Amino acid sequence: AVVSTQSTGEIVKRIMMMEQKQQTVVMQCIQELMGCEVPRNMGGHDYERKLLTSNSELEQALREDYDSQLKHTEEYKQKVHELQLDLQIQREANESLQLENERLLLKCKNDESMSNVMNSQGSGDHNVSQLVENFQAERYQLELARDDY
Repeated sequence: AVVSTQSTGEIVKRIMMMEQKQQTVVMQCIQELMGCEVPRNMGGHDYERKLLTSNSELEQALREDYDSQLKHTEEYKQKVHELQLDLQIQREANESLQLENERLLLKCKNDESMSNVMNSQGSGDHNVSQLVENFQAERYQLELARDDY
């Protein structure tokens, strides 16, 4: 004998969303209630006691499920907050690396133009080439570090 109401589907859906432990308690309560024979006058103490006990067990299972869900929600909120902080730190590091990269590129361009002037004058060719190679190596290392972020 299945009880049918307008909210039966909603009740079943809520039961299915519970953890296994709470589902088991709810199902035991339902089975126990279904096993009870309803007295004709509805005044039987045994029936009322079983009904109260089942109702109490169901309320406890629902309370435990709610507490569990609340705990998980708080844990998720904390994890989201931590990830947002990590993301902000990574963004700041990325911006810093981009600024440093732009500064080094500008410095490299200035050194290359200086190298061209010195080459046309015929002096310091080796030193300028060495400087350009050093700056390019430093730029390469910064770009690798930026890509890691």
